[in-house]
Amino acid sequence: MSAFDGNTKVNGSKITIDGKTSDWEGIRERESKTDKIDSWKVAIASDYSELYICYEGTASTQWDYNFMGANDEMVRVHMDYPDGTQNEKSNISFTAWDGYKVKNGWNGDIAGSDIAVVNEAHLNTPAPYVVEAVIPMEFFADSDFTLTFAGTTVDIRDVEVLRGDVKKEDTKEDSKEDTKDDTNDENQKGDTKDETKEDDKEAVYKGITIDGRFSDWDAVTKYDAGCPNPDHKDCIEKTAMVFDGDYVYIYIKDGETSSAYGAGSHSNGMYTIKSDMGNEMVFQLTQSGDINGVDKAECKHVGKQWEISIPKSELPTYNNTISFGLYLTEPFIENVSNLDESKGVEISTDITYDGLKGLYGDWDRYPHTTIEYATAGTHYQMVDSKGALYCDGGFTLLGHVVTTMPNHLDEAGGEFMNAVTIKFNNNEKQVFSPRLVSVDEDGNINWNTPKGGYEDGTYEFYIFSTYDAWNNAGNIYEDSINRENSEWYGKMTITVKNGVQDECEFYLDLEKVAKKLGCDASDFKRIDAQFGRLGQQWITTAGASSGAWLGLILCVGVTAGVLVYQKKKGDRQVSL
Repeated sequence: MSAFDGNTKVNGSKITIDGKTSDWEGIRERESKTDKIDSWKVAIASDYSELYICYEGTASTQWDYNFMGANDEMVRVHMDYPDGTQNEKSNISFTAWDGYKVKNGWNGDIAGSDIAVVNEAHLNTPAPYVVEAVIPMEFFADSDFTLTFAGTTVDIRDVEVLRGDVKKEDTKEDSKEDTKDDTNDENQKGDTKDETKEDDKEAVYKGITIDGRFSDWDAVTKYDAGCPNPDHKDCIEKTAMVFDGDYVYIYIKDGETSSAYGAGSHSNGMYTIKSDMGNEMVFQLTQSGDINGVDKAECKHVGKQWEISIPKSELPTYNNTISFGLYLTEPFIENVSNLDESKGVEISTDITYDGLKGLYGDWDRYPHTTIEYATAGTHYQMVDSKGALYCDGGFTLLGHVVTTMPNHLDEAGGEFMNAVTIKFNNNEKQVFSPRLVSVDEDGNINWNTPKGGYEDGTYEFYIFSTYDAWNNAGNIYEDSINRENSEWYGKMTITVKNGVQDECEFYLDLEKVAKKLGCDASDFKRIDAQFGRLGQQWITTAGASSGAWLGLILCVGVTAGVLVYQKKKGDRQVSL
């Protein structure tokens, strides 16, 4: 007979000291009365030879080990024996100052003991910890004692004993006998299943919950990631993204020596979701584990791992797919479509120049290109600017540019009026440089038109050529010898709005431009535009002879991707 024969039996053959808690399922959770420990458990080996103890909590940093040590009685195990024994066998402590050790009451190593400690905190980001240990029963002064840990006292007779390796029919018989006194048996159905088979079972996607636990990401493919900054190339290790119904979910795993909040060329954690129409939504991850720049977004940062949800309603305009990565770098993940197979907007080429009406909505369904000067280094969670060109297959080029960046808004329209270049066929000799001037209703030209600084409102300007408009024509309707050198080529409308957004659209008569350049408009196979005050990027479309849809393809490209395969009806495996 053993002193522990009367203890409650629970399913399980052995607890492995590895810092994992899956083999502790079904063992009673004990109360903790210290904020250093959330909960703890204790169990006895099936042959009564060992005592197991496991406790969990939250580490504040990766260097935080205040949940261990010999000086705090709340994180030390104290034994009380019936005969009042007080010696090295009266206390057990778990220490980390010289490697992880199990110590007796006199700070000596306990022979035959073992310990595993997992601290998931990363740098200064809190995360769970687990301490798991085993102590030989021969260490204790008596088989009859109480142990006190985390402020809770437990009698050794009240500690569950592992049932050990038993035949299936024996387990059934034992369960009948233990029905009255084993309150844990009802919760243990299925605990004897083959753990190896369970580990090898393919994870199935069942949705994402932003709870800081991350197990629901097991079914989602993780992609290698890195940082363009040579000072911390390993600040990001893995990323994943799922577009599921009304939300986009993003997963990021920090690298070993840094964190995603410091990623990027300027170490400021700027990320983007970019659509297949070239539109972008920029957001920033912070050291405190928050996300800035997106309304109604949710973010959890625990240890090395991040998970983020972004409402579909906040996404940039898209046709079918979105991509994710650091802002102004190649994306980590491309061409992700919605699991529910829904689409975004249909791409439209029904675009017209609306003049002083200041209507730009027809550009919302047309692909754009990001234009930026130094946005990656700013503290703004927004795209610097974006622009688009469209040629309908005839001889009219239309363009659209918009910015919300405060530094550009200070120019109040000037960002569209200065340093603009239109290039044809990627040929430096076929370049047109617009000059914008105002013309009154009688056709009188104001060659001293201000180049910015406009009040809120919508303004229309005539487009002349910068280098050969000689200021000697007074009226656009005059038929004079000066007409050839003072020809106008189109118009631009600029809207300045409350320091919130500046926007413009324009058109160019390509036949007039071709005449000036000494060629035919049908020779224009490709057209590029650069707005130098906004950035050095070129926005592109095909020329007049190529047709509208070829221009669209050249502007944004064609992308496609397969996101999900069906494992079986009702189950989905995400394979990005």
